[in-house]
Amino acid sequence: MNMAKVGVVFDKKEAERRRARGVNVFAAYIGEVLNHAGIPFEWLDGTERLTEARLDVAIVAFAPELPATTKHVWEYASRGGTTIAYGRLHNMASKLGCVRAAPFETGYASLPAEWGDMGELRFAGLSVEDRSGFRTISVSAAGYN
Repeated sequence: MNMAKVGVVFDKKEAERRRARGVNVFAAYIGEVLNHAGIPFEWLDGTERLTEARLDVAIVAFAPELPATTKHVWEYASRGGTTIAYGRLHNMASKLGCVRAAPFETGYASLPAEWGDMGELRFAGLSVEDRSGFRTISVSAAGYN
């Protein structure tokens, strides 16, 4: 059985700049999630590494909102790579035909019944982008009620 080759983009310099200003860079947690699930992956320090990496899936966990970031991610995806944006990449919205929606302050979401009885999921800072019937949802903080 072949597993997909997964990479996680995490820009260390940008993360350190934010941490120096007291901003929590929660996106690194994706590494713990993948490790816990037993999914092997490789850390990539910046989106420019996407051009050289031989990945099936790239999770862009943390990268600055710069034109170069958009360029590298777009090139990777154009070559057939699957990209998962982990809470960022808003600069790509217009290129994908999306518009950024106004965020909801807080709310509750019910999950599908086939997932089991999990109660309601409380969210904060939710924004929704829509493109041809597809929805992208970004949640800045969530927890079970």
